[in-house]
Amino acid sequence: MVALAPRSAFAFSMTAAVWLAGLAAAQPASAQDVLLHRQAPNRLGGSTSDTLYLRDSGAISSVLSADRFRLTQANVVYKLTAWGYFGRQIEDLDPLPPVTETMRVRFYADAGGVPGELRYEEEFLNPSRVFTGFFVSGGPVRKEYRYDVTLSAGFPVAANTDFWLEVAQIGDLSSRFQWESSTSTTDGFAQQFPIGNPWQYISGIGQLAYELRTPEPGSGALVLSVGMLMARRTRRRWRGR
Repeated sequence: MVALAPRSAFAFSMTAAVWLAGLAAAQPASAQDVLLHRQAPNRLGGSTSDTLYLRDSGAISSVLSADRFRLTQANVVYKLTAWGYFGRQIEDLDPLPPVTETMRVRFYADAGGVPGELRYEEEFLNPSRVFTGFFVSGGPVRKEYRYDVTLSAGFPVAANTDFWLEVAQIGDLSSRFQWESSTSTTDGFAQQFPIGNPWQYISGIGQLAYELRTPEPGSGALVLSVGMLMARRTRRRWRGR
């Protein structure tokens, strides 16, 4: 058996990672993603989650919303779907969504029933957003939109451990994003209002609407993640010697 020198070992792992990346790119988009967690939209209302918006009073403010989840088996989240709508409660007309939009996804560890340490963050410029054909009717009727994003790096989730998901619109005073409520009422959600204040747990309203998914076993994204993990571990191992 040939023992690779440090540089050779790392180069071999990087070559393997690049080859696996090519393999992943050659894979067609899978319609058989594994659903890890789902909270269906209830089309009855939602919670503002926006870093810059106008309150119903006209005052400029900010607020973040986050929802708690746990998986029964360890896995890696790669894809996220969330449902939402736009506008203030005092607006009778349904405002159009922004032409240009930045959305942010964050995952937090749990800290005694509210979001704690930030574990993952990624912003998406003009993510996939489509009108579902349904309306949210908890106040003024609003078009329901579905967002779909793919994380550039998967977020690993330990089994039977609480985590928090935040979905928010970033820095657009002309638009107010509302993260839609879900049919799940077994838990509440958390809010930070305004941003910078402590998180507060909100009970009695229900949870927020989203899905977490991962590619089916053996698909390109999972193969690629294994390849990159091989490269990172090899590099760390040789650096440590």
